[in-house]
Amino acid sequence: MQTDQRLRKTHDFANVRAGGKSWNNQHLVLQTKPNDRLRSRFGFSVSKRIGNSVKRNRLKRQLREAAKLAQVNEGYDIVFIAKINARYANYTQLSDSLQRLCSRAGILSEV
Repeated sequence: MQTDQRLRKTHDFANVRAGGKSWNNQHLVLQTKPNDRLRSRFGFSVSKRIGNSVKRNRLKRQLREAAKLAQVNEGYDIVFIAKINARYANYTQLSDSLQRLCSRAGILSEV
């Protein structure tokens, strides 16, 4: 995922949290807010409750890959927050969970 497609600053995450909408399921919480850019930007938050840094970074890599493969509409800031159950999920379960949340939020493009 390219740098211009990532949310990295704390104020970007806070902006999405303050002014966005949210959906959740057993593995993830999805927060979205429309932006004024030509691309959608993604942010990933994984708590220390998930595990040590190796487990957290692995989970973030899996979520980044699943988000990259999802056909998301342009013009959104999107934050995925991992729930405690995400540490027991494999990649397929995480990807399905991410797809379902994006579908419920109405941000998947119809290809």
